[in-house]
Amino acid sequence: YDIDLEGPCMVPFSLDNYDDESIVNIGENQFTWEIDNLDVGSNYTLEYYYSMNSGFYGWYNHDFTFNGTDFIDFTVNVTEWDCNVNFNANIYNTTNGSMNYLYGNNWYFYNPDCYEVDYYALDSDGDWIQYNDIDAGTTELFWGINYFNENIPEGYEFELEYQIITDNDWSNSDQYSISWIQDDNDIQQLPWNITINQFVCDIYVTSNLYVNTSNGWSSIRGNGFSLYAPCEEMPAGWYNFSTNDNGTWLDLDEGWNNMVQEEGDYEMRLEIYELEVGIWYEMSVKAYMYENVLYDETLFWPVQDNSTVVIDINMSIPHWYCGISFETKLSFEHEEEMYEVMTRDYYEQGPCQNDVSDFTESFDVGLELVLINDNLYSQDYELVIPFSYDLDDDFKLYLDAVFGNMDGILNVSEAAMAEDAYNSYADDDGDEAPEFLLNGWAFESYRYDIPVLSNTSATPIFTGSWILEYFNIQGVELSTTITDIEVDDLVPWHFYIPENNDILVHSLEVTDNENGSFVPSTEFNLVDGNYSIHITWLLANIPDPILELEQYDLVLEEFGQLTDVIEETFNETMTVHTFQITLTNLSYQEYLVIYGVQVDGYDNDSWSHGIIEEHNDEVLPTFTVLTDIHTCNVSISIEIYDRNEEYLLTQNYFLDGTCQPYDYDMDGISDEDDAFPYDPTEWLDTDGDGVGDNSDAFPYDPTEWLDTDGDGVGNNNDTDDDNDGIGDESDNDDDGDGIDNDNDAFPADPNEWNDTDGDGVGDNSDVFPNNSTEWSDLDGDGIGDNSDDDADGDGVPNDSDGLPLNPTESSDSDNDGVGDNVDAFPNDSNEQYDTDGDGIGDNADTDDDGDGVMDSVDAFPLDPSETTDSDGDGVGDNTDAFPNDASERLDSDGDGVGDNSDEFPSDINEWSDYDGDGVGDNSDAFPNDASERLDSDGDGVGDNTDIFPYDPLETSDSDGDGVGDNTDELPNDSTEQKDSDGDGVGDNSDAFPNDSTEDTDSDGDGVGDNSDDYPDDPVRTEKEEGGSFLPGFSSVMGIVSLLGAAIIVTGRRKE
Repeated sequence: YDIDLEGPCMVPFSLDNYDDESIVNIGENQFTWEIDNLDVGSNYTLEYYYSMNSGFYGWYNHDFTFNGTDFIDFTVNVTEWDCNVNFNANIYNTTNGSMNYLYGNNWYFYNPDCYEVDYYALDSDGDWIQYNDIDAGTTELFWGINYFNENIPEGYEFELEYQIITDNDWSNSDQYSISWIQDDNDIQQLPWNITINQFVCDIYVTSNLYVNTSNGWSSIRGNGFSLYAPCEEMPAGWYNFSTNDNGTWLDLDEGWNNMVQEEGDYEMRLEIYELEVGIWYEMSVKAYMYENVLYDETLFWPVQDNSTVVIDINMSIPHWYCGISFETKLSFEHEEEMYEVMTRDYYEQGPCQNDVSDFTESFDVGLELVLINDNLYSQDYELVIPFSYDLDDDFKLYLDAVFGNMDGILNVSEAAMAEDAYNSYADDDGDEAPEFLLNGWAFESYRYDIPVLSNTSATPIFTGSWILEYFNIQGVELSTTITDIEVDDLVPWHFYIPENNDILVHSLEVTDNENGSFVPSTEFNLVDGNYSIHITWLLANIPDPILELEQYDLVLEEFGQLTDVIEETFNETMTVHTFQITLTNLSYQEYLVIYGVQVDGYDNDSWSHGIIEEHNDEVLPTFTVLTDIHTCNVSISIEIYDRNEEYLLTQNYFLDGTCQPYDYDMDGISDEDDAFPYDPTEWLDTDGDGVGDNSDAFPYDPTEWLDTDGDGVGNNNDTDDDNDGIGDESDNDDDGDGIDNDNDAFPADPNEWNDTDGDGVGDNSDVFPNNSTEWSDLDGDGIGDNSDDDADGDGVPNDSDGLPLNPTESSDSDNDGVGDNVDAFPNDSNEQYDTDGDGIGDNADTDDDGDGVMDSVDAFPLDPSETTDSDGDGVGDNTDAFPNDASERLDSDGDGVGDNSDEFPSDINEWSDYDGDGVGDNSDAFPNDASERLDSDGDGVGDNTDIFPYDPLETSDSDGDGVGDNTDELPNDSTEQKDSDGDGVGDNSDAFPNDSTEDTDSDGDGVGDNSDDYPDDPVRTEKEEGGSFLPGFSSVMGIVSLLGAAIIVTGRRKE
């Protein structure tokens, strides 16, 4: 026996309805999911939906972390047509990140107030007919509509739609509908019928019942059932559809074939066989394209034998035919009715050459460069590339087939439909802009003006444009190279390159890869070949640079207006004048500046300076000019040349100097007029004998200039020049003072030679040279000391003056040789001084200085501030800054190092100069290096060695290019400083400075050698693998075929 046990039934969730557990009402119904019995802290997802006649609602998801019983409230709106509401819910554990199914359930709720409706198919007797047999011919039937619970939807509009499918041929099914307004009857019978022949085997009927509610039509019931027809055997028959392929007939398969792919004339054939003798057959074949009939033929005949019946079909296919369908059907006649034996559909792609290019008579392309922003910081451009296709008459025939009735005439309305379709279909999704470079730079953004079709009813034209945007492009010349322009022999390409107010066409070259290069005008045609075009534009308005020369003002310590070079101090020192050139209003091109200086008409110096095109304003390196008070004028000439070294402008500046004549000896006579420019005592030489007139005793006699003895006879003619009675040839002068020894009172003293008064004092020293009793005058009163009663002039006569030759003393009472004025004991000849002022003279005092230390042990008995000299250097310990160091006494700067040892005795911060460079070790950034003192930028390299003494990031410049090695990415190459792409080739040499994969463009075609399959050919860059003029043009040209294909698919018959 079985035992049933109830479990705890602790389900994780349940659905509660507040009104009744199984009933819902029309309107809003409140429901709650109650969640419980789960693991606290785990993550879950509750997933649910509900459905009813009025719709399906869900899925809904509620994610949560379980922390205890939880409730989820929601509302369901039930209409009067919703008799049942069905709920389905599942819960998943998502703690580990996956949806792990835990539990699921369903709930059903009934609406007792709904309009409950059902319906069935009935025969004429009111009996069910579903899944029963049915006879050939027409069978009358009814749809029986029943309403339950006496709840009749009176006044509502209903519609019953049904479809009859015979022998599973849904493509030939018949559809019907019946509509009515419901009255008060609870049963509604709607007549309908089915007509079949005896050859039908299966019938399937599907239906749906709809009601028109306040919210629109709503499906409330559906039904489907089968009926069993007579299914009598029909006459036989078969056929094949084939085409002539170069003399061989090939059978076509039902569906898609690929036999019609090119324009031309095609032969096709229908072969019909296995027919039943005595039966009349009908074979029909129709060809369609774009829902237009291309071919239509029907053959009706009686079969008299077993021979094959052939129908030949000939069709001419133009290049634009695309998507051709053939519908074939074999039927037989029975009782004056035709019955289908078999049917087949065939499809051919066709040539489908319906790109724009396939209808193009000429293709026009423009290339215009437009300046959109020009300021100090940026030059921005747009490369506008308009293009257009002039289309031929075949295009209108094509459009007439797609949008018209294929009568060979494209009328205005058909043309308008075509333009609307093309222009609304066209978009720029997936189109890639042409990657044209401007001065080697790629565009940063682009706009694609979607191509549009216009003028279709007359001469169709298809137009569009690319607009490529380039920002911050440098240069006044702007170039691009377009390669791989493939032009076929059918459609010529017309190029036009317009100029505008801002940009001119500077140069243009076209290269035919087969026939070489040529220079066309700005409008030219290309036919049949592969081409490259190189265009260089030039800015139309290149401004002239503005040049400013400034001079450094030593007072204001800044550059300012030019001033004359006048010297304010009249001395022979040179003055340095510093000048600076500033160029503004520069264009994005290279410039060459040449400037030179002339001082007083003589070339002084000259310089040249190149300016790279990246600069906006340029301040050139300063240059200096040296002048002095003799400089009369300075001229400075500055010339500027453009990128092609073509002359732009010259600016000359003239500055006046002091123009003071030279006077080397500063005697007031200019060197130009001074016969003795280096002798301040002479300036004239009247007789031209080489002796200045001031010294020349005979200024007008070129043969004489001295007269030593003043006898009026020049020395050249005087035999005794000094008139000493001794002939010049016998004269001797030991002390060389010009006085011969015999007549020199002081023959050994060159400073003395005469002693006129014979007092033994030479005249040069003798205050009284003619008075043998006097030679000195101490008080300068004009009376010789020997005769002066008051020789020292102190007002006390010599006889009364104890010290007659000392003007500060006149009395010595104790005759000890010390005047009373300074003698502390003027009446005691044994004492003169009392150092300590104790009243006891030093001679008798045992402690002269009164410092408490006996003189016998006092190292400084007369100095009360000192008693000891520990180091014996003669300086008392109290005064001696270093009392125990005999080599030191003073420390003037108080730095603890004695002055004798201190190499900087007056500088408290310094005492040593180890490297002997005159800069103290404490201040010397390099105390052990005599060649260095300062490190202004603190980089560890002395200023004398540091090429960049004020830049802590730089110390050396190996290549001398003015850029420090640390910053210089190529420190050993003076022509390079930067390598933007890091490929090891400097930007100045790198043809592609921003592309690490390229650095050389040998042929100058704008494509780097690494990428260029032909690095020495400026025309070709890629191996011949096809290509197009502009990326994206192919997509433009394919719009026609895409649109055509779309029309084929959407318009194909039976679909």
